[in-house]
Amino acid sequence: MPSGAGEVNCDASIESRIHQDFLTQLQSSRFNGVLRLRGKYVRRTIATSPPTKRPRECSDKKGPTELPQDDIALSVLKAIGKVSDAPLRGLELRHARITASHIGCSEKEEKETEGELNEKASGPLTLYTYFSLGNFVSLRILDLECNNLGDDGVTQLCQWCLPQLKFLHSLFLASNDFGLTGLEAIVQYVEKYHVSDAVPRVTAEKSELHGLEAVGLSNNAICVKDESTALLCRLLLACRRVLHRLHMNHVHMSTASSVSLLKLVTSINDEQIPRFPHLQAIYIKQNEIDMDEFRSIQQRVSAVSAPAAAAAHTFVV
Repeated sequence: MPSGAGEVNCDASIESRIHQDFLTQLQSSRFNGVLRLRGKYVRRTIATSPPTKRPRECSDKKGPTELPQDDIALSVLKAIGKVSDAPLRGLELRHARITASHIGCSEKEEKETEGELNEKASGPLTLYTYFSLGNFVSLRILDLECNNLGDDGVTQLCQWCLPQLKFLHSLFLASNDFGLTGLEAIVQYVEKYHVSDAVPRVTAEKSELHGLEAVGLSNNAICVKDESTALLCRLLLACRRVLHRLHMNHVHMSTASSVSLLKLVTSINDEQIPRFPHLQAIYIKQNEIDMDEFRSIQQRVSAVSAPAAAAAHTFVV
């Protein structure tokens, strides 16, 4: 057998099995429009030891596997390409070992592809390869939780991929090992492409994208520096007209930061109209928050008015 043949066959086998599972989901009468890389299926395919139950918010960087991380992620991307013409409502790719190298491309590579899937181009196969061609343009939900994006991957995602998804309203990036740089990239993307009266309209392209209703940032070290508070306030303001849920469990948030967010969310205008009309929940569990102090301030701001009280109790601590 030629050197490396076993690895290639194994890689192809994983791609084939994932593709077949995607087809099974698409053909099911119970399919709800969200295509999932099913966790137990992936573990059964690539694990050498018996599968173990893992929490939803986990980085899963070095799980037992027969293949290098890059080969697994590439198999997932190839399988996705085979169903790229399906009218999907959502795409959930958890535990896919996706890194920054599987997200975007350099400016040089974009010029080489010129918007076409050119196999001769030097750029690798990435999510941007599909998104730039208009594949998955109908996506409302993108869930990349429990991967290895890091700051570079999140930045590339915001620069290259998300602007292609004009109907996106839910973005979940929990457990991806990113910090302040990744958070800043998300904020800049939202401010650039999602219009709010808190952010001046600069270009017509902003109105083309749906606002983010749900954002998942849990289990990332985004609040280890003081600058994070201002960034989170900017994120809230940019999404405020449509935001329903913001997940920030276990992000090293301080008491001062949580209080700043509380005061922002509970502020109302002269007409007693809440600034966040659709807000349902802001999750800030498992952080570095003094619960007594936070509860005291929460009660105090709740006494101002009924709208303020309703807004204050959207915080889940």
